[in-house]
Amino acid sequence: MSTSMRNAIIAAAAVLVAFAAGAGTFWLLAGGSPSAPAGLPGAGPLSRAEAAEGGVGTSFAGVAKAVSPAVVNIDTIVYEQPSTFFGIPLFEDPIPRTGLGSGFIVRKDGVILTNEHVVAGADKITVTLADGRSFEARVRAADHISDIAVLQVDANNLPTATLGDSDKIRQGDWAIAIGNPFGFEQTVTVGVVSALGRPISAGEGRRYENLIQTDAYINSGNSGGPLLSAAGQVIGVNTMIFAGGRVPAPIGFAIPINHAKAIMDELLEHGRVIRSFVGAEFGGHVTARVVRRYGLPFDHGVAVSRIVVGGPAARAGLMAGDIITEIGGERVATREEVGAAIQAAPVGSTLKFTVRRWEEPRWEEHTLRVVTEAQPAGGTT
Repeated sequence: MSTSMRNAIIAAAAVLVAFAAGAGTFWLLAGGSPSAPAGLPGAGPLSRAEAAEGGVGTSFAGVAKAVSPAVVNIDTIVYEQPSTFFGIPLFEDPIPRTGLGSGFIVRKDGVILTNEHVVAGADKITVTLADGRSFEARVRAADHISDIAVLQVDANNLPTATLGDSDKIRQGDWAIAIGNPFGFEQTVTVGVVSALGRPISAGEGRRYENLIQTDAYINSGNSGGPLLSAAGQVIGVNTMIFAGGRVPAPIGFAIPINHAKAIMDELLEHGRVIRSFVGAEFGGHVTARVVRRYGLPFDHGVAVSRIVVGGPAARAGLMAGDIITEIGGERVATREEVGAAIQAAPVGSTLKFTVRRWEEPRWEEHTLRVVTEAQPAGGTT
């Protein structure tokens, strides 16, 4: 197979990735252990607030009453430069564009957890508590890839939300969302945990791993608010919906709180998330159509599109045009799976890459060992 044919395979795989994304529309919404309901098998003890309201067997009022004081509305303003006509501004002053979202207080000294996309690019952020008090907030740190941001307000002795353990939630458990949909503050919706472990790539370098899927209604303005268990503990950060096409009602997704807390802790400590870096960019993936068209002797893999000179991948012998089929002995079939495998590895660890490389007249298999480094600020994978 010639070099030009190999390049054609890589290009064809990249095109098919784009086609695969057209099944629906993803909307980023701008703007202890869970327990089963009282009386059901496996039900845990109710909080005092739940007991006072009759328990979740009859009402979710106890959960709403206990947690709502820690849920905040987030209003943002971005000042956009006015459009010009033949170089002349149509308006004299910048045009304010408003946005809204939600968040929840995690520390009494004013630390608030929310989504990065809620506050990205904001020139002014206002946080309003359930009791009506408002504060100007600043972004202490944010991470675009995981979509987590940490805000700070100058206040003390604030009510806080209790963080649960998202590793212990089960499909079918109750799920309660509190937030600011369409500006209707302190709205409560109820559903169940519909599914776990949903991976979604939302474009612009943003990747979500192991999302919680829920049918509790989440709408524009809910982003950054808490998804709660029946015990009133935060199990997730409401983040996005899937809508459009043949979807009759939006499907909600939340970032598991264990992952969000780990990101938050790193942001507070380092100001950014330090991920593993191998110094490579990845293109399209091998599909059944590509296999049939080019008669490939393997049925999956992800193409390497670029290698950073002097980086870990280059030192290990990885080359542009290689097809990665396994990382650490685990099959990889999409660019998202490659990125997740690299970022899950601690900095300084050794990753075993299994690659297929065209060496006239056949595809040869190679095993390469790549020692990861700390990702440079704003760097690639």
